[in-house]
Amino acid sequence: MTVSRASFWVRSSRALCAPLAVCLVLLVGIAIAGAQLPSPLRSPTSRAIDQLRDSSMRPIPTAPPAAIARPESTWVPDRFVTVPGIPSQVHIPAHWEHRLPDGESYVPPLTGLTPEGRVIQFPAGSYPPVDHRLKP
Repeated sequence: MTVSRASFWVRSSRALCAPLAVCLVLLVGIAIAGAQLPSPLRSPTSRAIDQLRDSSMRPIPTAPPAAIARPESTWVPDRFVTVPGIPSQVHIPAHWEHRLPDGESYVPPLTGLTPEGRVIQFPAGSYPPVDHRLKP
């Protein structure tokens, strides 16, 4: 019995076709799943690149919000205020006020002046913040 070249080629190619098909299916499955090849099959360079990619994709840690420090002193510009018992408004000169721990402000002694030229003294002391008070 003689075997022709053509039949030998067909039989040997069939024998190789099945293992190649299995390898191809496995490689496609790995690629679709996004899995990485086992480390013995990867080069040191590809492992280094994977480490760089993984570290660059990590979320950046965030710092807690900074506490907002309120200033200890507040500049109060010139203003005109209404004082009970005085028919016109009183001019109060610009000054610095210091914030106290309880939320109020320490106001230095102030000298107010009416449009008629009358001088009114306001004693130093603890007062509510400037935007919440009626008197200087």
